[in-house]
Amino acid sequence: MIRRRRTRTAAGVLAAGLVCAVLAGCGIGVPSGVRRDGAGPSTGPGGVPSSNPTPAQWSPTENNPRMLLRSFLEAAAGDYAPDATREATLTRLKNFISEERLATWDPGPDLTLVRVLDEPTQDGDTVKVTVQYVGTLDPEGQVEPGDGKVEQLRFLFKPVDGKAGLFLTNPPPVLLFDVAKLERFYLKLPIYFWNKNKTSLVPDLRYLPRALPAEQHSNRLVDWLLKGPSPAVKEAVLELPTGASRADLIIKDDTQIKVNLVAAASDADLEKLAIQLYWTLVPPETEERVLLRVNRNEYAVDFATARPWLTAFRPESEPRLYVIADGVLRRLKGSRGEQEPLLDGEKQNRGLVTAAVAHGERAFALVRQEGDTQRLYVRAAGRPTRQVAFPSPGVASLSGPVWLDRSAEVLMVLGDGKLWAVGARDTNASMVTATKGLPSGDITAFSVAPDGRRLALVIGGRLHMALLQRANATAGTFKIVEWQRVPVGSGFDGKLHGVGFIREDIVAVGTGGADEKVWLAEVTVDGALQKTYSTVQSGTVTNLTGYVEDGGRTDRPGKIMLDVNGKAYRAWPTQSFSDLEALVGKAVLPVPSPGPSASPSASPGTPAEASVSTAFFEG
Repeated sequence: MIRRRRTRTAAGVLAAGLVCAVLAGCGIGVPSGVRRDGAGPSTGPGGVPSSNPTPAQWSPTENNPRMLLRSFLEAAAGDYAPDATREATLTRLKNFISEERLATWDPGPDLTLVRVLDEPTQDGDTVKVTVQYVGTLDPEGQVEPGDGKVEQLRFLFKPVDGKAGLFLTNPPPVLLFDVAKLERFYLKLPIYFWNKNKTSLVPDLRYLPRALPAEQHSNRLVDWLLKGPSPAVKEAVLELPTGASRADLIIKDDTQIKVNLVAAASDADLEKLAIQLYWTLVPPETEERVLLRVNRNEYAVDFATARPWLTAFRPESEPRLYVIADGVLRRLKGSRGEQEPLLDGEKQNRGLVTAAVAHGERAFALVRQEGDTQRLYVRAAGRPTRQVAFPSPGVASLSGPVWLDRSAEVLMVLGDGKLWAVGARDTNASMVTATKGLPSGDITAFSVAPDGRRLALVIGGRLHMALLQRANATAGTFKIVEWQRVPVGSGFDGKLHGVGFIREDIVAVGTGGADEKVWLAEVTVDGALQKTYSTVQSGTVTNLTGYVEDGGRTDRPGKIMLDVNGKAYRAWPTQSFSDLEALVGKAVLPVPSPGPSASPSASPGTPAEASVSTAFFEG
């Protein structure tokens, strides 16, 4: 389990009885026409550029405790990295607190992110509000997920003799911040590290204060890179060269970003480092390039050079779409979902319950129902289809095969609640073990990030993120080295039925029951940001699958498909679904006898009502 330094929470201090009233070197010249990223705020310590929102302030004329609470839960927004700006933010917060409490109030450097679950209510001087603990945001922009605990907090606002207004007389021992305001005051940006094999980049999600002037953003992002990866990805990635530091301010013009570093190691891989900096600093498909100087060596990288190293970056064509129709794997084509045949003559392409197709149809994974058990078959390009063996006594139930890395080299599959890895040319499956025990219970759904080093797991109806160490495509080397629970809104917690990556740093999750509405949610991998969507469907969500269309600093949404009560839909979180069964329900199947859902009187070749399920994208 991922562990970091201990941080205080309002609930933890309360449990201890401490706060009884609160629940919970070298420079380079600057040519004309370019801009240097400055070293400090241009608007004064703690100042916010005029184009950015200003956090709420205490007002002596505000006598509504509920409004004061809302302002207090927003006022902690700010840049906590430099001491000067941190002090300015604390001063804004101190204005809310009665003077007698200020002498002992020491909330620490991190923001405790809470999700407000109800409208605050007032009882005399006391305001009550129910929150969920989401996590903590530190000065390096990292969010450590919380435990998801739900608790009611009480805040006491009273007048003070000789002063106008109301003051908080029981301040919490931490800096509380309403996570719903996170995107208003912070930019969600990834920085990138190479995986252990230097085959692709892994994003490390950070939150950059909007209070930081825009011309300083690149400096801060590079400084974070130099400090190293967050605990969320540390065990799966490589750090920058030992002793590397920023030698000067970063210079930007219309076409180039100049980064000047000093490194103790003389053998630094300039190309890899420049590509890493490119994806950290440059939005996708722009004209900008990165010119990296390390000591006296230079290397320039542009989009064309950097593109192949970000697995998630948008492919040149739309992903192919597949379904299982009456037990047969089929490809859908066009807006009306016309079916195209696949694997003609393959006897294994019958009685399927699920499947996976590698990008470009270079390999197939087929799960067949054979009697009381399910068997996995793999077919790589130019090779015959073969059965994959599992260790004795085997597995009875298989689901969710996924080809990793948008290649046809290795896949993962869920078997009897455990994860297994299979190489495209392997005949045996290898169990993916965890160096530190996973939560008790079976894994009921999983998804693999495009970088192939992070997993989203559903265990006990709850979302978890895990790190995967591996030696490229060697299936027997796969192991989970770290994991952490990711809190999801209380309406989802313990009820999840599916998960799929839809962005490099966002997953989609789904929940529902036999007679319950289906709900979908987008959740960042650290749980900090969440958007929920209700649907018109009722039933249990299964086989939720996502597709990441783009990577880098982009806002392009991904795609999602899922089954509800065994029926396939393609959907993006809206008020309705697009029904795949309506698209292919009148297809003429190549099977001479009618499908299991067809009318008993149907004759061979008659259009049959196909049973369509297990919709998915190419890997």
